Amino acid sequence: MARSPLRHRRKTDRFRQGSGSRRAELANELLEFVASEADELGTHREMAHIERIMREGTGADRQLAAFERTHDMKAVVDHIVAETYEGLDVSRQAEIVG
Repeated sequence: MARSPLRHRRKTDRFRQGSGSRRAELANELLEFVASEADELGTHREMAHIERIMREGTGADRQLAAFERTHDMKAVVDHIVAETYEGLDVSRQAEIVG
């Protein structure tokens, strides 16, 4: 079902005016607002990624947090490698390469 452009405009205007936790609340409202379209388009994985960014921050945010915790660039690289391997079937990749 198509959404009203005017209703969408009001949602985005409210988002621009928010700050801090209010922005997070409005971002959640926007995700709920587009949920039925996401269902129709089969974009559950993308929506989950947006929710992860909202919950945990971007990759850069997580890298900075790793550095703040450890003050060690090797730990940051290890963190990047670990996140890169998340969701990969490494054993399958080894079969393809080998």
